[in-house]
Amino acid sequence: MTLRRLRLRSHSRRPEVTITADTLNFSAGFIQQYGLADKTHAAFFADETEPLRVYFRFLDGAEDDALKVRPASQSKPSLGRVVAARQLAQHFPALASAEPRTRARVSRCMSSMAFYADLVPGFGCLSGRRDATGNIPRHATGIYRYTDQGEAVYIGRGKIAARLKAPERGDWSFDCVEWTAIGCERSEIAAEAHHLAEFANQCGRLPRYNRVAGFASE
Repeated sequence: MTLRRLRLRSHSRRPEVTITADTLNFSAGFIQQYGLADKTHAAFFADETEPLRVYFRFLDGAEDDALKVRPASQSKPSLGRVVAARQLAQHFPALASAEPRTRARVSRCMSSMAFYADLVPGFGCLSGRRDATGNIPRHATGIYRYTDQGEAVYIGRGKIAARLKAPERGDWSFDCVEWTAIGCERSEIAAEAHHLAEFANQCGRLPRYNRVAGFASE
C-alpha cells in the first residue's frame, strides 16, 4: 500500500486579495512574497483610465488618507492582512458592486513600486425572465447578461430594466437575467468589455445576440 500525504493549507500562497462588503483581505502568500508583514498602513490610488483597477502601496507608518493594516486573525498568529474597505467604495464603484468573497490577483507595478488588482464586477443578482421587470429597480444601471439554459446569449450594460423591455428583444430566447448595478458608466463599459472578451476567449465567438446587436448596449 502506498500512502500519499495530503497537503492541506489554511492560507493561499498566491498573491491575491479577497473582497468582502467591508474588507480587503490580502493573502499570506502576497504578504510573504513581498515582505510586507511589518507594514502598518496602506494608501490607495485610482487611475481614471483604468476604472476597474485599484492601486495600493503598503507603508511603514500612518500618512494622510492611509488605512490601517491589521492581521487577518486577532486570536492566533496570521500571515494574512486585512484593510477596512467600506470607505473606498465611493472611489471605486467596481469595489462596491463586487460579488461577496471575490478574489483578484495582485500584481506589482514596477514603474511606481505600487501594487494593483483588477476588480471586475460579476453578475451577482439573478431574476427569471418573467419576474425580472418587477425585481430589477427601475433606474438601476450596470451590467447584465441573458442566459438560456445556462449559456450566456447576450452581455450588455446600461439601464437594465429598460433594455429588458426593448421591443427588438421580445422574440429573443432566454430564461434568466443576471445583473449587477454599478452606477458608473466608465466602470460599466470596462466591465462589459471584460466579460465579452472573456466569453470570446472561452468560446471563440461572441454570445448569440451580441453577434446580431453588436456592442451598442444602451
